[in-house]
Amino acid sequence: MSSLKVMVTGATGFLGSSVIPALQKNSGFTVYPIGRKECDLSLPQQVRQVIQTIQPDIVLHLAGLSKVSAAISLEDYFLGNVCLTQNLLTELQSLVKPIRFVLISSVHIYGHQTGVVEETALPHPQSAYAFSKFLAEEAVKKSSKSFSHLRGTVVRLSSCLGPGQPKGFVASDLSSKLKTAKTKSLPSISTGPLNAFRQFSDQRDIAEALSILLRLDQSTPFEIFNLANPEKKSVQELLNTFLEVTHLKLAVSSEATTHNPFNGLEMSTAKFHQLAPSFRFRPLRETLQDIWKCS
Repeated sequence: MSSLKVMVTGATGFLGSSVIPALQKNSGFTVYPIGRKECDLSLPQQVRQVIQTIQPDIVLHLAGLSKVSAAISLEDYFLGNVCLTQNLLTELQSLVKPIRFVLISSVHIYGHQTGVVEETALPHPQSAYAFSKFLAEEAVKKSSKSFSHLRGTVVRLSSCLGPGQPKGFVASDLSSKLKTAKTKSLPSISTGPLNAFRQFSDQRDIAEALSILLRLDQSTPFEIFNLANPEKKSVQELLNTFLEVTHLKLAVSSEATTHNPFNGLEMSTAKFHQLAPSFRFRPLRETLQDIWKCS
């Protein structure tokens, strides 16, 4: 049996840097990493050329804007998350073969909801970032129902973290503050709110989980999977573990911010774990140790 050709957009990004080697370990995949050098996804003619050249069986779409920030406009989120997705879907329609399109989405799609939230919960996006992800999901859903050869999969992630993550995310920012405090012998640091919680997931584990999802045969036109570490942790707990890992004793002041008002939401991951019951995420402490070593 020939291997499946997997085209991965955003291959040079934070998550892509772990996804590519995870897929390449699988002999059932021939992986085609697509970064900005290979294709500008905003240009339909370039998208058409790369798709016609590769003739992918699976497109794993990681590219786009992943940072939640009031400094990023709705227009930029729309261009980065919706238009790029639609460009890929439009060009894939011309291929006369079964294709699976896997979109990486976000927990932010659910908005502020209580309890454990399953994939069947109605989306309630409450930020420009979340709205752009919602529209991208809708584009995948529409295409999967309009074109019989296309299968759409949406994977909603919680907060990814790990070594090499750029600044602008909670773990990488905390690591940078702690590194500065250690280097300059500072007695204290200031942070944003510590009461928010997340299902912090190591990007290397997410990459392995995506490899599992891509191996599954999807018979339905459209599916949604929540994918995250089932354990939820507050930012305070993350900071406490970081301080233990770094052996630093610091005073910490917390300041309110409107940068990211999302307090947290607990996603059910039962659907994924029914398909991969033995899959486990590594402990948060191990991930933070690796982040500290690489910082």
